[in-house]
Amino acid sequence: MDENLRIFEIWAPQEGLWSPWAKPILFTNLLKEEEPLSFMAASWLSFVDPKMMIILDLEGDKAVKEALGLALLGYRPVPLYNGSLNTERINARAKEKYRMAVDPTAISKALYSGSRDLALLEIPENAPPVFMLDSIRHSGKIFIGTIFDNRWIVFPQDFPSADFLKNQGISKVLVRSDNMNEDLLHILYRYREKGLEILTCNDSGVMKEYLMPIPQSFRKAVYRSKALLNFASNATGGFGRKAIIPDPSHIRYRVG
Repeated sequence: MDENLRIFEIWAPQEGLWSPWAKPILFTNLLKEEEPLSFMAASWLSFVDPKMMIILDLEGDKAVKEALGLALLGYRPVPLYNGSLNTERINARAKEKYRMAVDPTAISKALYSGSRDLALLEIPENAPPVFMLDSIRHSGKIFIGTIFDNRWIVFPQDFPSADFLKNQGISKVLVRSDNMNEDLLHILYRYREKGLEILTCNDSGVMKEYLMPIPQSFRKAVYRSKALLNFASNATGGFGRKAIIPDPSHIRYRVG
């Protein structure tokens, strides 16, 4: 079996309840990392809550590290990273990577290294999920002349529906985020409309209800087309291909 596929199936078991939502794009060319991953214990949570789904919207590999800490409690980590890692070279002599709009190198290495720890855990089939996102997926530094556009966003179909969650006994969604992104708000607001409780939590373990405004262009058909404007998708289902990033002063719409 191809090693990348083997590692993807550790994170997304074939018969896993939450595997249909796992994104394979970063697993197509994982960066090998032999050093063990120093994952973060979930000091803010001491036991698994079968009624609570968790979303980690954290920068870089933070979500991978924290998800593995939650896996020790019995949560099932689900990678939702949908931006490509560019490993092409400009030329053999220079050995320079094309400049990426968002650099997922640390995430790729963490998924590779962390798979060894995850493979040793016996997580119940009905374990609640912890979804992993990169908080700078569309808001990292965008340089004029960047030629590999791998920015990405999430849409409601990237997550289980509220009805599906309810059928699994989940009644609340906890979000840990560096900065609540606009695309995630569109998903959370739909959950709240369906009666799911939306919570946030800080490092001290204090959970509180998250009261959010109605997201911009909520449920409007124009939202998706505007959100994807200037994004360069690729044939494998994620985002990331050679595409010159224009001068920001010429962009009429910015996601987030």
